[in-house]
Amino acid sequence: MQADVDQQLSVAVDWAPAYELVLSVGCFVTFAKHRLLELGEAWVNHVRERLPAGMAARLSRQSAALSLKQKEDQLLLLLVRACPVSREVNPFLDWLASLSAGDAYEVLAPYLPDAGPRLPRDFLSWRDRVVNVLHVWDDTYFSTVDPAILKGLAENADQLRQHLDASPQALIEEMTNGILVEPGEDLLNVTLIPQYHERPYNTDVPEQGGVIILYPADICLPTDDQPPSRLLRLTHALSDESRLRILRFVADGPRTLTEVARFIGLSQPTVHHHLVQLRAAGLVRVHFVANAPSRYSLRPHALDQLSDQLGRYLQPPVVTEERSQNP
Repeated sequence: MQADVDQQLSVAVDWAPAYELVLSVGCFVTFAKHRLLELGEAWVNHVRERLPAGMAARLSRQSAALSLKQKEDQLLLLLVRACPVSREVNPFLDWLASLSAGDAYEVLAPYLPDAGPRLPRDFLSWRDRVVNVLHVWDDTYFSTVDPAILKGLAENADQLRQHLDASPQALIEEMTNGILVEPGEDLLNVTLIPQYHERPYNTDVPEQGGVIILYPADICLPTDDQPPSRLLRLTHALSDESRLRILRFVADGPRTLTEVARFIGLSQPTVHHHLVQLRAAGLVRVHFVANAPSRYSLRPHALDQLSDQLGRYLQPPVVTEERSQNP
């Protein structure tokens, strides 16, 4: 059965700085994400304080987000994917600034799905607004991002490419911390892209014949006395009574959001928030099926992570001492 599933899946890996540019500005201008991001509201406030006079307003939800509304952030990510020149930030922005509506349709033809984002009717006006927003964001923030972060993402993608001979379904679940892709009748192409700014969450973008998943890459190692991010996500997810009841419910088998909400007696938005926390901690699987509602189940051996990670963190560091030799 597993072999049949894997034969229906094809996995590829991609990465470029322009992906992270688009994703990071989307995180900044979307207020609802701020308290959920691992970077947190402290990152948002720090970036806002650095913006020159007038630029904070240009990168506010009311202005910048108008250029990135609805599915247009997905459209931008598909444009990064389709870009035929270097996808370093400046070459990508120069290419995008010169793109006509006709050229955009042509370059996106292999990628746009039937139910995916569409080019805006006034493409040139939208293009100019978006390019302006991305230039402002790059000048005031992205160009100052620690090069080690971008280097870490590139290395993460290179390392993942070396494991593409593994089970596609298992590889996708491992990298996304719980997305179990269940393909339908047709071959499903999944492209994995590491990302930093939207950790600990995944972003998925539908494309023709498959889906792009920008997965959270843990590329910044903690100091010796700092709890690792994965351990913090686990302890936070398990600290709530409702989330523990949800885990017990989905342990019996895959459940829809409606079924979980009915069982737990909470609104669907509240239950969705709890499920997001459980997914970020790697405790819950989300069963990804094209054109079907998501279902959730307990990940096998999920709770083993707590004892393993807590044990590693609590273990005293090994101190090596050079013994003096007496004559």
